[in-house]
Amino acid sequence: MNFFNNLFSSETPEQRELTKRRKDIELLQTEVAQKELDIATLRAELHSFRVTYYRQVGDLYRERDSLSAKIALLLAALQADKATLIDDAVKAAAQAQATDEELNEQANSHDGNAEDKPFQPSTELKAAYRQAAKLMHPDRANNEQDQLYRNEMMAKANMAYERMDLDALVKLVMEFKAEADIGDGIGRELVLMIRQEAKLHERMTEIDREIEQLALDALMIMRRQVMAAQTEGRDLISDLANKLNDEISTQQTRVTELQNMVDEAELARVTRVVEGCTPTPMDKDCQQASGVHIHRTDRGDFVRSKSELVVSNVFHALDLDYRYEMKITGRHTGGKMLPDFVFINSKDELIVWEHLGMLDKPEYKERWRVKQQWYEDNDFIIGVNLFVSRDQPDGSLDSQVLRKQALLVRSLL
Repeated sequence: MNFFNNLFSSETPEQRELTKRRKDIELLQTEVAQKELDIATLRAELHSFRVTYYRQVGDLYRERDSLSAKIALLLAALQADKATLIDDAVKAAAQAQATDEELNEQANSHDGNAEDKPFQPSTELKAAYRQAAKLMHPDRANNEQDQLYRNEMMAKANMAYERMDLDALVKLVMEFKAEADIGDGIGRELVLMIRQEAKLHERMTEIDREIEQLALDALMIMRRQVMAAQTEGRDLISDLANKLNDEISTQQTRVTELQNMVDEAELARVTRVVEGCTPTPMDKDCQQASGVHIHRTDRGDFVRSKSELVVSNVFHALDLDYRYEMKITGRHTGGKMLPDFVFINSKDELIVWEHLGMLDKPEYKERWRVKQQWYEDNDFIIGVNLFVSRDQPDGSLDSQVLRKQALLVRSLL
């Protein structure tokens, strides 16, 4: 029957295909609209839960992590010869800072008076916008429909530019060019329909992927747990707040105990180390380094510089167990030193690795001369139990060279 209907129909095959596409797209649009509603609802639910969660327990987490950092610092000051305790203090301080920053970020995200990100368009963004304006400007329209389309595309381009979203702007330019090449008539409309259908399927996939990611979000998982507990008459967030309050109370007692035991001068010294200072060889002073411990290695340590980050990752890749900034004592001259890296061989002997990153600076070069003399006076010999790596004059670093030297160290362990 369909064959005879088609045979005597005045519609062309292209028109029939167009009609079919319109129906398919209408159904698909309905499905996508429901998906959009689903993801918007999930986002809103997560946002609402996040606000409630951080309001009730955020400050408690901040206080707990701050007290944890203080306890780690006090323990390091009491037993400063144990480098792992200083590492623990550094990590605890980093965790406390990360918690504080996360909570501040959450607070700012809900504060209408929060400072906006400054508008600083890149050269590439400006070039892409100029290209978009040149191609899409409504003044170049051939008819009213074309002008409406150009107005819509320029509005999207303006929004992408204001968001400083280069990828979105480039995508709009490519989309406009592709559509301009289609031509006119039924063929054009059919191609546009095909592309619209493809975009709807693509959007459907994007939403499904985002729903899957939201389902794995830690706060979303907690929200589900909280909702399930509510059906049983329990309030998990209140329970968590009570638990955190108990932890904080215990920590406060511990801080008081440790403060009564620690030497203030040693606490001040260890505090400077944890905050990113480098003691001199005689450990009488502390000069601020080029940066605090802000670079996280593959092993999870926090180091000062990107060069130390590279060196640390080379060690980790070779499964070398190193100590970062472990305090050692001179066996002949006394005094203390914090080498960049220390290895301990099977005989409990120390092998030191220093990385030199700023030899172009006279004061840095002089400090290295003093440190090198201290090493020599205390039986550390370059190539035997003292190894040195360097940034090149242009600031470059060769991982292959580092790896060969690290392999030599591994043979000595």
